[in-house]
Formats: sequence, structure tokens, C-alpha cells
Amino acid sequence: MSEKMQRARSGNRLLLGRVLFVTCCIGVLFLALAPVEFAAGRIEEHFSDKVQHFVAFACLGCLAVLGWGSSNAIVAIAGLSLLGGFVELLQGLPIVNRDCDIADWWTDNAAILLSVAVSSLLQGRHSSSHDIRLTDGP
Repeated sequence: MSEKMQRARSGNRLLLGRVLFVTCCIGVLFLALAPVEFAAGRIEEHFSDKVQHFVAFACLGCLAVLGWGSSNAIVAIAGLSLLGGFVELLQGLPIVNRDCDIADWWTDNAAILLSVAVSSLLQGRHSSSHDIRLTDGP
């Protein structure tokens, strides 16, 4: 595969990651701020609140690395942590009528750290094995 095609493929991957990240962010915010009867009531029948937070922010962490690369991991961790804190503050507003729980934010942060670390490691392994193929191949 030529270097030009490789750059185009990499650009497409970044664009896809960014689109998926934004879409997932919108979904997470909607579910976090929607009335309990609509969002959480249906999901909580099968999964606890902490599991929901962990899965949501782990997905966001993975998609952040996919869309912006592992070189921006610190920015992704900080930004997603702020998003998780913002969600908890909004859930504490009377108009939203949800529970504000610091343990949810800690769960968000654990998921963010784990997912960004694993995604960055996997991305680094993928790119280094690809670089070897490009330099060693005919």
C-alpha cells in the first residue's frame, strides 16, 4: 500500500472516530439528563447505575483515542473527566430531577483512565507493527 493511500486511510479512521465520539457524547448526555422514567428506568432493570457510567465513559475514552490519537490522551482524560463532573452537576439540578453522586464521577474517571490507557497501548502496537511492515516489505 502506498504512503498516500496509508495517509488517506488514517485520515478516514480519525474522521470516523470523531463522528462516533460526538454521536456517543450526544447519546450519553441525553441518557444522563433525560427523565428517569425514559432513560434509566429501562436500562437499570438489567445494569446498575455504576455499570452504566463505566460503560458510557469507557466507550467515550476509546472513541477519543480513535478519533484524536494516543498523543492527545491527557487532553482526552481531562476533557472526559470534566464532562463526567458536568453531568453530575447537571443531574443535581432540581429541573433535571436526577441524583448527583460523586461515586458516579469516580466511576467515570476509572473508566476513562482504563479505556484511554488500553486504547493508547493497542493503537501504539498497531501503528508500530504497521510501520515495520511498511519498512520491511517490498
